[in-house]
Amino acid sequence: FNKVYSTIWIYDFVGMASSISTKAVVVISTPRQVEKVEVDNRQQGSEDACGNRGTMQSTRSSIDQSPLSLRILSHNIRYATTSPFKNERPWEERRPLITNELSYNTHPYMPVSHHGAESLPSTAAFICLQEVLHSQLSDILHDLNGIEPNAQEDPLPTGPLWAHIGVGREDGHTKGEYSPIIYPVQLFDLLHFQNIWLSPTPDRPSKGWDAGSERILTAGVFRSKLTGQRTIACCTHLDNAGSESRKKSVGIVLETMENLRREWNGHESYGYDVSGVAEHEAAVFLAGDFNSQPDQEAYLEMEASDLMCDLRNYICPQRRYGDRITFTGFNPDQDKEDQARIDFIWLGPKDRVSSGHYRSEEDVADPELARSPRWVVDGYAVLPNRFEDGVYNSDHRCVVGDVPVSTLLHMRPVMHLAPNVPSPAAIRIQYKSTEFAQDPKWGLCTKQPWTERKEHSNVPQYFPLYSTQGEAISNPERARAKEEAIGIPRQIQRLSWTDGYAVAMALIAFVIGIVAVLHKATAVLLGQTNQLVVVGLVLSIMAFITQQQVQKVILLYEARYGASTLQNFDGILQRKYFDLSMTWQPRLVLWFLFILPLGLGASYKRFSGGSTELILQASGMDFGATAAPGYQLIGNGMSLLVTAYLPFWLNPAVRRTYGFNLLIADNATAAILDAPLPSFLTHIQESLKVDQSVLMSAQVNATVTQNLNPSTSERDSPEYWQEVQDSYSTQNSDADKGTKEQLLPGNVSIAMWTGQNSLDGLYNWSMTYLSQWNLTKGQTFESQAERFFTTRRTCIGTCNITQANVSLVDASILQTAEQANQKQQSVFQNNTLSIGGIYFKFLDEFNWVNRRGWNQPLPGSSPGDPKFVPSVNTRPALVSAMLWSRLVSLNGPERDSNYGSSLFYPKTPSEITMVKQSRTLTRSALLIVILSVHPVLTMLAVLAKALLYGTPISDDFGLISLLAGIQGNGIEKLRGAALSGKLNRTVRIRFNARDDIGGETLEYHRLGLEVDSQKKSDSLEAKRKYG
Repeated sequence: FNKVYSTIWIYDFVGMASSISTKAVVVISTPRQVEKVEVDNRQQGSEDACGNRGTMQSTRSSIDQSPLSLRILSHNIRYATTSPFKNERPWEERRPLITNELSYNTHPYMPVSHHGAESLPSTAAFICLQEVLHSQLSDILHDLNGIEPNAQEDPLPTGPLWAHIGVGREDGHTKGEYSPIIYPVQLFDLLHFQNIWLSPTPDRPSKGWDAGSERILTAGVFRSKLTGQRTIACCTHLDNAGSESRKKSVGIVLETMENLRREWNGHESYGYDVSGVAEHEAAVFLAGDFNSQPDQEAYLEMEASDLMCDLRNYICPQRRYGDRITFTGFNPDQDKEDQARIDFIWLGPKDRVSSGHYRSEEDVADPELARSPRWVVDGYAVLPNRFEDGVYNSDHRCVVGDVPVSTLLHMRPVMHLAPNVPSPAAIRIQYKSTEFAQDPKWGLCTKQPWTERKEHSNVPQYFPLYSTQGEAISNPERARAKEEAIGIPRQIQRLSWTDGYAVAMALIAFVIGIVAVLHKATAVLLGQTNQLVVVGLVLSIMAFITQQQVQKVILLYEARYGASTLQNFDGILQRKYFDLSMTWQPRLVLWFLFILPLGLGASYKRFSGGSTELILQASGMDFGATAAPGYQLIGNGMSLLVTAYLPFWLNPAVRRTYGFNLLIADNATAAILDAPLPSFLTHIQESLKVDQSVLMSAQVNATVTQNLNPSTSERDSPEYWQEVQDSYSTQNSDADKGTKEQLLPGNVSIAMWTGQNSLDGLYNWSMTYLSQWNLTKGQTFESQAERFFTTRRTCIGTCNITQANVSLVDASILQTAEQANQKQQSVFQNNTLSIGGIYFKFLDEFNWVNRRGWNQPLPGSSPGDPKFVPSVNTRPALVSAMLWSRLVSLNGPERDSNYGSSLFYPKTPSEITMVKQSRTLTRSALLIVILSVHPVLTMLAVLAKALLYGTPISDDFGLISLLAGIQGNGIEKLRGAALSGKLNRTVRIRFNARDDIGGETLEYHRLGLEVDSQKKSDSLEAKRKYG
């Protein structure tokens, strides 16, 4: 035909054939004989059993199966040296000899053109070279492709006829020698390639063991565009210096080829997976310079393997062409000892290699062999490297092998249709007298229902066909799968709603944490315990958001710039911190995401123990001379005396407060301040939490006692004591000197003297004398007397109120005795505060002098220098406590009293200051930094995602994405890992985007996942849907 219109595939399987609708008379060839072919044209007059009109018959034809025939060339071309050997010519002179050799010996194996249309031959060639520098590879590719070099273009062409795989062995790019494989791009699809360094570190440029230089293996997986047969091609150049290196390198080469075989066994063609038709094994070959003769280590290791065999050994000597020696050097007459056969072509699997042209009957009968590729060695040659001009094209000769790859069952194009045929025709095929009718929906031959034909287990239910319009007819299983597809395609987005939510949630959590720490009212309301809970919660929320966003960035980076291995993606998704199959970069980020929340969670707790103050709006309340809540209405006041005085007596000091309301102003002055009435204090205490307190400040009245002892002259003057007596008499007509009582043995007396009216029992305690004297020492009341003045004065005090306690924390006296309000003094000057004998015991109990007699040193004094008398005057506090305790017990707010104006008075809110204190987290700038770490990382992650826009990974990338995208035999490659989730080597993956699958145009671009691809993933385009 003048023009190819479409290609139709015919399958013939064990008692079954298929038929198609066409627009022309066609010639059909199948591996079996066709008994009879009828072509019915509806434009003709007759009608057959299928309702088609017209009949035309063709004669019987028998066409044999045509295998894929390969020619493999291996040549060490000698690198372009600047220091040539004797008889070695520069590369510029050797170049045309090499390229002409390659071109001539591969020309019959290239596509040919007939009347403007190219047809694909059933033959193809691979060129395997060694010692090729980058510049030499560029020259060879340009010459083979028939194009002139262009400095502005890629120096290494990728067509139109030939392309290559391989890298420079010194840097993995262009430096050093290549061992390239050059293949015809029109005949083969490159599925996979890799470069392995023959060393203990095969994944990077390196020398191995005793090698003199880096050595490399180039490997590729190719698929025939004609038959779909996969071929694994390998090329290497073993070291010339190290025997150990050559031996161990063979082990790496064999292991690599075996791994490739396991991964790439299968049969694909034209985008359709027909592995169910015939599960072909991939054919393998290895070509190269082994620097090892057949009786040396590298060759023997290869020959001893179960995988590969020497091609030369599978063809009889009469059919070998050329010399035996493959290395000649440039001085063959002088270097005869060095000449040897060291260049080889190896074929595998070994049990699939045979001599001759065809399979044996045993092969055909064996179902396993029938499904496997068979290397049929058809020719072997060692080409000359010098002609009559005397110029050596290299110091090695080129080795050539011809090996058809035969399979009993395979698929290939069998007809071409001419355009512009007016009407369709129906084909009926009679096969061994069994008639099959055309299925009008799928174009398949059917005689009985398909359910009756399922016994043919090796035959798929439907096969990919092409219609007369050139459109792909998918099989029903694929069609049903497409109709029932539940995947939801989407467009790639620079930023998604998820990113917005993540940033918003992170900022909201951050604000909540800041408010909980910095806002005083909130901090006081929460308290430290609840603050820790809130901050811990927001840190956890922000950590989750950060981990999600950073995890997405790692996935995007991995696909765009990283190693892009399946182990890395799996480890990132499952956060496998200890998975050594991952590269170190994603594992480092995962560990960072794991440690960061722990560090922040431990750090913020270090800010415990702070305090926050909040000024409260006080309410009006009543103050008075009262005891702490719970101490009211107890006896005669002796317990109140002990409660007020004992804390000071145990640890006396000046200018500080003690207990509920005692102030030691100086060494001679003490004051006991009024306080809010117990009902008000109890109400405040009930409103507080355990870690809260209230500081209340107000100006209040106080009972102030000041010690001003008589001078020596006054003590010795009878006139002074008479004046005292007279002053008492002025206020109390029948006052006497008071009560004197002997208390202790040894003539020791103690007395308290104050004004007293014997008629009505009223006392004047505004001036009080205390004395303790010993008659045996000549002491008298007057000589030992201490004088104390007690008044009601204005003070300012601050008390600390907690759930369990009320204590005076700060106070000062605002008035002197002269400034005191005289109206308030009557409570001491004219009151029934009988103290007398009931308090004499306290005078003796709290008398420091007695400690010496009892041999009770002061607490804290050393045994060597015991202290019995403190340096602080404790008597003013004692007198003040005695008077205050009697005053509260007799005239306090809880008692009916005539002294309400002095001992009970209200305070307005403006006269009271209340500050609520709560134990909270310390308000520190460092704590704010801790709270801001996650929001900053989240925003940086979102920004990074925007910069990585176009990477084929979405926010919802996961297991479903991997399963939906995996292509070809990717699933089969992972076989064995279903339970363990482990692979025995690193597997690279690539994401590709296509708008059609096997000729089927989709409404969206198909995002696929290629397993073991060395290429980088595709970038996605905006406003396109992918699925």
